[in-house]
Amino acid sequence: MAVNHLKAHAVVLGCAAIALLFCLPVEAQSRISVAGDCKAAGAQAVHFDQTIYQADYKIMVSEFEAEPDIRIRLVKQPQLADLVLADDLSRSEVDYCLSSTRYQSTTLFVAKFVTQPDVVIMLGPNDRHADFNLYVDSEVVSDDQAAALFWLAWEQARRSR
Repeated sequence: MAVNHLKAHAVVLGCAAIALLFCLPVEAQSRISVAGDCKAAGAQAVHFDQTIYQADYKIMVSEFEAEPDIRIRLVKQPQLADLVLADDLSRSEVDYCLSSTRYQSTTLFVAKFVTQPDVVIMLGPNDRHADFNLYVDSEVVSDDQAAALFWLAWEQARRSR
């Protein structure tokens, strides 16, 4: 898989979250804000596509996966989370907005079953061996899409180094 080295990087760098552009102490949270439209200045446009053919990234998110690249546990309280995604956060490391088209956007295809995915994320509330804990407070994106956005933030940070 393209990101099998993710866990090794997180351990080597001592990062508590995949979405950071720089390392924070282990007890810190990584925060992403998402807006329902792209009127916000400085937000990165993301388009969730229903077809796989023109997606920039194909992301498989499933609760039951034998060999995931990343294991994320959903939590119900933000205090328990390494990763926090919420609508219109005032303090966040990354700001995304949802675009209705692929034009000038990063296009993601997120589904439970994907042929040759770029990344496989195991996401669910019962994973006791998760790499990260995720809290989602959003009316804009689903839990699966939230996990995909954290992976995208990490991938963009990795590629910009």
